[in-house]
Amino acid sequence: MLAKNATIFILPGDAPGDLNQRLATRLFVEPTPSQSSASGFVVASQDYGTLTRTAGHFTEFKLRTDTKILPASVINAEAKKRAEVIEQQQGYKPGRKQMKEIKDLVEQELLATSHARTHITRGWFDTSSRLLVIDTASPAKADAVLDALRNALDTLPVKAWRTNSDPEAMMTAWVRGEPPEGFTIDDRVKLRDDNGGKVSVTDRSAQSGEVLQLIDSGAVVHELAMTLEGEASFVFSSSAIKRITLPDIAPQDGEPLTEEEEANANLILSGTAVARIYEALTVELGGLVES
Repeated sequence: MLAKNATIFILPGDAPGDLNQRLATRLFVEPTPSQSSASGFVVASQDYGTLTRTAGHFTEFKLRTDTKILPASVINAEAKKRAEVIEQQQGYKPGRKQMKEIKDLVEQELLATSHARTHITRGWFDTSSRLLVIDTASPAKADAVLDALRNALDTLPVKAWRTNSDPEAMMTAWVRGEPPEGFTIDDRVKLRDDNGGKVSVTDRSAQSGEVLQLIDSGAVVHELAMTLEGEASFVFSSSAIKRITLPDIAPQDGEPLTEEEEANANLILSGTAVARIYEALTVELGGLVES
């Protein structure tokens, strides 16, 4: 499976060694009846039964998170019913403290029978470019993966991807003028203004008169669809690379790839594309901020 998104972190040194063994200390275990969620690492390579998959200079891992589906409205409705019964028994409405106790009890009872939703977040270490890449555009999910890795590795001194030039200012300049060499601007752009308003323009030129008029009125480009060297298409935002689209893998000599071979090829293809996008954009954005 090719990566769809990339939240990128910079490794100050080499990637951690013995990753498979260290991730094994934080294996996924299904949530207990009283737990609302649980997460842990799961097998990345089915053929070898390992928690990591290594192809080229990329080492992939997978974090599984199970979250029980229990809407607050369901808890509140059941708690209200029980509060009404208690009111009849004691002759007055439950107070704030008692109401909280009722809700907590309801939640614990309903958790025991709730179904869990499973989500797999994968990532990889790129030992050549010294990157940690997480296949998500969600800061919360990226942080959850970082926390899980730190728990397994004891320490993970990564830095966020921060450049000397502001990405929004540069994307706005590219839309008003010309994209950097090797890039083209595609048909998706999201703008924001100082008041928090956002406008998305899709299926039309990001450099259309409508978009330029909004920029002239003070809006800045928040996300921009681009393509690098006619191959890797993506949406660039200040925090992640989204909607990555890469060419399909063509089988050689007409022989179909095994699942393991396809997974390895996808990892190399995704990892190489993200590294190229990262390196090209970092150059155009003035290099990394020195900490």
